[in-house]
Formats: sequence, structure tokens, C-alpha cells
Amino acid sequence: MKPASRTPDLPKTLKIGTRFLLSFEDPDAAGPPYHGRLQDWSADGCLCIDAPSHFQPQRGAQVTLQSLDPMHYSFSSEVMGYNRLKGRLPVLLVKPPRRLEAQSRPRSAYRISACLRAEAKWAEEGKKISAPGVVANLSGGGAQLFLRRKPAANQLCMELSLPQ
Repeated sequence: MKPASRTPDLPKTLKIGTRFLLSFEDPDAAGPPYHGRLQDWSADGCLCIDAPSHFQPQRGAQVTLQSLDPMHYSFSSEVMGYNRLKGRLPVLLVKPPRRLEAQSRPRSAYRISACLRAEAKWAEEGKKISAPGVVANLSGGGAQLFLRRKPAANQLCMELSLPQ
């Protein structure tokens, strides 16, 4: 199999080296989900995704590819065949997508609305400064704090006043 002389018309986020989780509609015919990486594209524009050498699903098998990289997206496609890249690396030939569907990643912490009085404290030019503020929402990763002026500090402490 020769690599393509030009890049097929693919979505810009789909690049060589992109990692995927491949899932098949019929797990008995194609096997369990597995991790693969886009290695190249064939002369006819198919995606060449590395695959275990014993793994050879039938041509036409329906597959869903979910990216495992920062830009999280997925697409459904079909297996067009199986080959070896440069005579050595076993690859699955997958029909390229026309479009990608953006996927939101599962959150580890959720944001909740709040309206709490707060006192923010920080050090600025060797002085300790304190200012009142309002916390508008909270999450496991932080809080949204409104102050009348932006602190000129990398860190601040915050005390919340809980409602009675």
C-alpha cells in the first residue's frame, strides 16, 4: 500500500497521530472496543488506523471512532478493508468522515449558582489588602468572585459569609 500523494479532504482537526477509541456495532463480528491511532491515509483516501494483527473485521462493518485527544469528537464510518502500512504495520482502512460531531467531555465537577458575600484578601506591594466581594457560582475547580477592582496578586484568600 502506498501512502497518498496528497491529503484527502478531511476536517482540519483530523490529523496524523490522532488517537481514537474504536467501537463496533456488532461486537461479536468485529471484537471489543480498542485504542488506535491514525497512522496515514491510503491512496484512495481511507484512514489508516493501526490495529492488532489478529484483528480483521469484515469489510462494511460499522464502526464509531471517538477521539481521545484534547479536541473531543466522534464520527461513524465503515471498515473498507485491512492492510499493512509500509509492508509491516497492520492497519484498518476506514472510510473518512464527511463531518465530525463535537462531544462534550464528562465533567468531574459541576458548577452551581450562588450569591454569597465574600471577603477577599491578598498581598499587594508588601501591604495586606482586604475587599468585599460576591461569589456568583461555585464548582470543584473554583469560584466566580466579583470585586470592585482586580487584585494585583497571583493568589488571594477568600472568606465566605454563609446566609443565616
